[in-house]
Amino acid sequence: MKYRPEIDGLRSIAVLPVLFFHAGFSLFSGGFVGVDIFFVISGYLITSIILNERIAQTFTITNFYERRARRILPALFTIILFCIPLALSLMTPGELKDFALSIIATSMFSSNILFWQEAGYFAGPNELKPLLHTWSLAVEEQYYLLFPLFLALTWKLGFKWIIGLLIIAASSSLILSQLATSNFPVANFYLLPTRGWELLIGVFVAFYLVTKNNESSLLPHWLSELAALLGVFLIGYAVLVFDSLTPFPGLWALIPCIGTALIILFATPKTFVGRFLSLKIIVGVGLISYSLYLWHQPLFAFARIYSQEDLTTNAYFFLIFLSFLFAYISWRYVEKIFREKNRISANCIFVGSGMISLLLVLLGGLIYFKTPLFVNGEIYSRSTQIENLKIGRLDNIQSGICHFNGLGKFKTFDEFLHNWSCLEGDEKELTTLNIGVFGDSHSSDVSMSLRLNGIDFIQLAGANCELMAEARPQPIYCNRIREKFEQTLKDRGVTSVLLANNFNYEELNAQNLSKIFDYWSTSYANVFIMSPMPEAIELHREFLTFGSVTKPFSLEKNKIFYDLISTVKIPSNIIILDSRIFLCSQASEHCFFKDSELRMVDETHLSIIGAMKFGELLLESNSIKALIENQQMLRNE
Repeated sequence: MKYRPEIDGLRSIAVLPVLFFHAGFSLFSGGFVGVDIFFVISGYLITSIILNERIAQTFTITNFYERRARRILPALFTIILFCIPLALSLMTPGELKDFALSIIATSMFSSNILFWQEAGYFAGPNELKPLLHTWSLAVEEQYYLLFPLFLALTWKLGFKWIIGLLIIAASSSLILSQLATSNFPVANFYLLPTRGWELLIGVFVAFYLVTKNNESSLLPHWLSELAALLGVFLIGYAVLVFDSLTPFPGLWALIPCIGTALIILFATPKTFVGRFLSLKIIVGVGLISYSLYLWHQPLFAFARIYSQEDLTTNAYFFLIFLSFLFAYISWRYVEKIFREKNRISANCIFVGSGMISLLLVLLGGLIYFKTPLFVNGEIYSRSTQIENLKIGRLDNIQSGICHFNGLGKFKTFDEFLHNWSCLEGDEKELTTLNIGVFGDSHSSDVSMSLRLNGIDFIQLAGANCELMAEARPQPIYCNRIREKFEQTLKDRGVTSVLLANNFNYEELNAQNLSKIFDYWSTSYANVFIMSPMPEAIELHREFLTFGSVTKPFSLEKNKIFYDLISTVKIPSNIIILDSRIFLCSQASEHCFFKDSELRMVDETHLSIIGAMKFGELLLESNSIKALIENQQMLRNE
């Protein structure tokens, strides 16, 4: 296959936005599409090699997998081995267990499945996972297992049949991806069935160029120039305009993928784009792009873990410099050496890769099952204390009974909704408050706090469910939860609601808050909305390390919330409950670490002890007092 330097240049266009996006540079809000560019390039290159060899009757499965192993594994194993001592030194026991699983999954090219499964209720922050980025390698390797076998089975049918079947596969994958953007967004992001169409775009480009066999005759020169420039524009648009609110992948992913296909097809050495991508410095970045992609995430993740604070812009620039330095060393002394067949034989590649993979799987299993061997005893004891607090919290928020999170008694949503009966008056020893509590897990913390202080009510909540469904993609069950909640209140004549929500930054804007206020105030006589919870940033890391907590709560979300509502018209029947007063006033007894007792199980969720204190303070508020007194008067009448 003829070498095309502009393809290496295109690799640099793919990897740089990923680095800048992960560094948090707002200009590159859509930098995540770099992975999609890689998928198209990979589909094109692999298919071109296979087709040319099949036409020349030199293709063998053994040679194909040997090339893949030489290309992928040495640098990947180097990264994993680099990460292990840092993880043992810097990670908490819980983080170390998660990292151990990622070693196993990455070594077995199934990390995309692991990270999909881990994206649950108590998933750790993605930015602290050193091997998170290997999900894309897993998608490609799963594709490499299937595609050569597909061609072997269909080769005798001819190109028309093969392309027809591939069109069906790509169309099905794209449709599935689009449907999954709102229904199953996490699976949509990580899994091959919804990503396969992106690789297949590269496959179609390869079939077209191989059958044409003359790239320069595709279009008149001026049209090739325009097509290549359009490709650059589409990629640039995606990188600069897309953001976390863009439903992705799905139809929106067509923009960078088609842009990549246009560049591969038309950015020949005779075009401006082709000449630009062939510049030595651009090609140089492309040559080390695989190692650069591998190195940046572990360096970023461990720096964040070590600092325990948000990294500065200068820190990210330094980490990017280190990424380039390590990438060059990795490319020069690992990638290049292992690609030379005269230096390292095929048997050495296969046997060595198998042995190292097995060793990493065993090591990952040892770290996972024997974590106490690798961490300080006191730290492990404190970690166990936190895990027990989390279990206690799940029981008290009535997980799987009143609050849906895929855990607890009823794990599937249909089973949960069918059995839901979290109504006021169920527990006779509690004082009934004729109010409904709705929202995400924070509303369940409020519910736990009230019940622990003797108050009963109607509760229905779901993990990650917003107060409005329009701010960002949310789980498919959330709309059904809200509909069930509102219908129940209507049937029982309840006219008061208490709403609590984590308020992700995507939701914290004036337009969304106005919609929330308007929606709920028109249906209910009394609407109580809890302000965002103060966040105990790095609470556990400090507690695990020192056995105490001294860092103050972060009030960033609260500040944004109150700044916004000062500009928004608030209906007269809406009352804002200030979580700052309840959680951490200047009085020491209100702080959420006291007498060696953790009153939070993570940055924003309450432990049982914390909930009891929170409930006391909540019931002391004038607004809730007035509601209780009013309802008591109505009952007496």
